[in-house]
Amino acid sequence: MNRPHKSSTDAKTAQHSATVALLKEFDIDIAAVAEQAQVSTGIASSALQPHRMESCPVILLIKIQTAAEIMLRQKGWKGDSNDLWGDFYSMLIAATERRHA
Repeated sequence: MNRPHKSSTDAKTAQHSATVALLKEFDIDIAAVAEQAQVSTGIASSALQPHRMESCPVILLIKIQTAAEIMLRQKGWKGDSNDLWGDFYSMLIAATERRHA
């Protein structure tokens, strides 16, 4: 059975969090989030990739996620915070389970 080949763009999109998708939807640049969180753009970008979250200090993850949520709310997003923080919570649960395994 042949599987459709995923483009590199599709693979990159799959690596990003729901937060990044919302930031794009609301036309908010990651550099603006980084500035709000007082971190470099590279750190903010990495922190919003679920597969890289665990390598970031939790305090930075919280600052970046909070900055993103504030900016989304300022642009009129009225969604549930759990939609933004889901990847972060999943990362914490996975890390805890690995430590207790």
